[in-house]
Amino acid sequence: MKDSTTEPIDWDDVEDWWKKLMLVCDRHRIELTPDGDVPWEHLAIALLLRHEPSFRPPKRGKVGRPRDWRKDIALILDADRVIGERRCSDSGAIHIMTTSPRFARRWNGENERTLRNRLSAARKDEKLAIIIQKAREEARDRGFGDLWGLMNKEYRFAEQKRQ
Repeated sequence: MKDSTTEPIDWDDVEDWWKKLMLVCDRHRIELTPDGDVPWEHLAIALLLRHEPSFRPPKRGKVGRPRDWRKDIALILDADRVIGERRCSDSGAIHIMTTSPRFARRWNGENERTLRNRLSAARKDEKLAIIIQKAREEARDRGFGDLWGLMNKEYRFAEQKRQ
């Protein structure tokens, strides 16, 4: 059931809610009168909503795979690298990353459309932008140079460790 009065009411939800209410009231021997003379009716409904599991609204969790921050960061760094070298768009960079042997280990088998959507979302994420900016500054301050090169060394090390 909708919490806001500005949203349209789904009458199927209301009907389901009342059916559940009647079943629970019958089970607990609570009599609800249609004229509303019972002063504790609202209290009974409030208690049912709080303590009866079938009256709780369904938890709406996030749909899909949990976010992989490392992959998003690698995606942004790889795309920026390709865009800087080839002067192409994000879509062009994604195509190069999925087809080039240079990026084959990291992005081979990934769907281009998924990567485009992930890159677009990652570029809009302010927290991720701050993380990448701080990492670039720290890499530069410590004398590592390019963050992309450092990331590739770490990726190669992780690949060797797995094998």
